[in-house]
Amino acid sequence: SGNDTAGTVTVGSGVVTACTITFSVPRSNTPRVVGVVTGGGLNIAGGYSAKSTTAVTFSFAATVGSGTFDYYIVE
Repeated sequence: SGNDTAGTVTVGSGVVTACTITFSVPRSNTPRVVGVVTGGGLNIAGGYSAKSTTAVTFSFAATVGSGTFDYYIVE
């Protein structure tokens, strides 16, 4: 749960290699992004793998079964 600024992502089971958060309103500038693992066996590869004014994608170092991470996004 969360919004365009901060939140917690719960990653489900199965073959999960990435998670994309799409902003409800496009940003004026490409934001700064921080992701922090808070539970499970997640390993966020380098924090994020792509960011733009409309979305940010977090990639995982390996396929994961489940886990959670918090994100914080600011322009």
